[in-house]
Amino acid sequence: MDTTKALKKINDGAFDAVFGELYPDVREARKRYSDAVAAFRDYFGDREIRFFSSPGRSEICGNHTDHNNGKAIGASVNLDTIAVVAENGGRIVRVKSEGFCEDTVNLDRLEPILGSSAGIVAGMAAGFAEKGTAVRGFDAYTTSAVPFGSGLSSSAAFENLLGAIINGMFGENRVDSKELARISQFAENTYFGKPCGLLDQMASAVGDMVYMDFGRGEFDKLDYAFDDLDLVIIKTAGSHASLGGEYSAIREEMSAVAALYGKTALRDCDRDEVFSDCSEITRKCGDRAFLRAMHFFNENIRVDEAKRAISERDETAFLDVVRRSGLSSYTLLQNIYCSNEPTVQPLSTALCVCSELLSGTNSAWRIHGGGFAGTVQAFVPRDMSQLFADRANKLLDGGQAYILNIRKTGAREICES
Repeated sequence: MDTTKALKKINDGAFDAVFGELYPDVREARKRYSDAVAAFRDYFGDREIRFFSSPGRSEICGNHTDHNNGKAIGASVNLDTIAVVAENGGRIVRVKSEGFCEDTVNLDRLEPILGSSAGIVAGMAAGFAEKGTAVRGFDAYTTSAVPFGSGLSSSAAFENLLGAIINGMFGENRVDSKELARISQFAENTYFGKPCGLLDQMASAVGDMVYMDFGRGEFDKLDYAFDDLDLVIIKTAGSHASLGGEYSAIREEMSAVAALYGKTALRDCDRDEVFSDCSEITRKCGDRAFLRAMHFFNENIRVDEAKRAISERDETAFLDVVRRSGLSSYTLLQNIYCSNEPTVQPLSTALCVCSELLSGTNSAWRIHGGGFAGTVQAFVPRDMSQLFADRANKLLDGGQAYILNIRKTGAREICES
């Protein structure tokens, strides 16, 4: 369908059924997609177009376990990145993202472009080409509702969006969601130059909640059904800048403990043996390394408990696991504030606010994602989530609360009903 026909179909409600599945406000979704179509037409001209969407993600349990082959649970959320796309008949991919310069990639000369979103475009094309997909040139206009720096992984949403486009337009959707996530990780690692794990890409690609066992390479979709809870993400005023050393230290300290046993990852070590060797580990690796190792082992147990609670529809047990996961991150993993700036603690403040506002309710709260700055998350009864968000925003200097839902589908094409 051309842009004129697409605008009419959107406004006539032809996409309302799928909009209703993905977004809390169908009228807002109509406007968003209509605006994207108009922006595509203004930039690329009137063409035959298709729509694609890829969600942001939230880490539910399994904080800093993936890099030592541990376990985690992630989830897709209803904030997403969307694209209006058309083939262009050539060998050039052009991606214009709202608010950013155009990325242009020649499909005949795919190479890493480190630190640039064009590198992601090239990497996704290269990853699919290696899988046998004959990628052709296309033009895409994208716009994102995933807040930058919110910990919801706008990068994974962008990667999986490009993957859904290539898979749908040129690959007959032969690549499944789990392989799509692996291609996205490859693009970010090799063509963008960031050594990320697989959690973000897998949660965004698969949809709903996903149980991930990185040691076994197992990724199972879970059916999340706690519909009386909203997921509230609170973005603090803390900055992620210059935190590379803090993140690296977590992995390095866990690996140092594993190395004492001749292993490269804690997953291959025995929890009880590590606990029994507490004095030796603290002497050789430091107290914090021992504490972080114990967090790793116990967090893996909690992930399995969370999986069971989700599968058995046991909301009380699920919330208890989330709270205990957050407490372990606070006290053992210690990724709440930077060690060189102990007076700057926006995450600790946000968690204190959550505790005060939600104490005594059927709720849970914890750090979200990598830590040291950024966001916290809370599962809050739906009938009080707006009041909670409003009060949190008022109490936290520069804080922003987003009320989210778990999205049942991952990266996908958007088709009319």
